[in-house]
Amino acid sequence: MMYATAAAYKPMMERFWRMGVYDGLIAATSTPEEFFGFSHLDIECVHHRLAGFGAGTWFRLHDGRVFDWCARPSTPTRSIYDVTEH
Repeated sequence: MMYATAAAYKPMMERFWRMGVYDGLIAATSTPEEFFGFSHLDIECVHHRLAGFGAGTWFRLHDGRVFDWCARPSTPTRSIYDVTEH
């Protein structure tokens, strides 16, 4: 789990947004905030593993909601993130 200042999350959101624009998944006229539906100021932390899924990036918001790098909602159950299954 990555806790950082809000300023550190902004470039991360922009990087994933640019990847989506490049791949044609996101309209180039949108902004990262429009795509994700939240601002970098709304992010509490970033998770890098999800049990049963593996590596990735998930944004946990201060209100408890969780979204993956493609802005899809994910389960908010905190205990299944950043764990390794054997």
